[in-house]
Amino acid sequence: MTMTPADCEKTGKMSSTSLRAWKGSRCPSTLTARSTLTSYGFNKVARFHRNENRFQVFDRDLTATAWCNCVYAFVINDEIVRIGSSKDRLGARFNAYQNDLSYAFAGDFYRSSGKPRSTKVDEATIWSIELATHGHGDIWAREGTQFFSPITQGTISGYQDEESFLIAKHQPRLNRGSHR
Repeated sequence: MTMTPADCEKTGKMSSTSLRAWKGSRCPSTLTARSTLTSYGFNKVARFHRNENRFQVFDRDLTATAWCNCVYAFVINDEIVRIGSSKDRLGARFNAYQNDLSYAFAGDFYRSSGKPRSTKVDEATIWSIELATHGHGDIWAREGTQFFSPITQGTISGYQDEESFLIAKHQPRLNRGSHR
């Protein structure tokens, strides 16, 4: 059953407001993450939760953590809440999320140099509320689609274009923009 945003408000999904105001309404398939991501060829590759002020990624698929040029989605309560991509190993990206969100959960939003960290206060608030409400989430991922390029005379990955398309279509609450 496809749920509308209004249905999700009634059932407790979308329990906090967007990080950013979006134009129009999000695609209802954002709220049925498992079936949506499976249809795109994604697999569940890890889980995450908050343990005090630490954001922890666990139950990692070791094959998937070695992927480069891939697209991933964070899912909480069967809702796609964030979509991203990684040029480097996916495992390295997981580690960066652990560090960034752990600093934010501890209230540390600035580096010693005074430069802001990547996770903003409003984003950390939504992560905190969602993890307090639902306890944990899953990370789904897939390698980017490979295609032959006459420019490079070789195979390249379309992972960034796929990420941009998915962000624009699903408008996850924890992405800051409507596309890359």
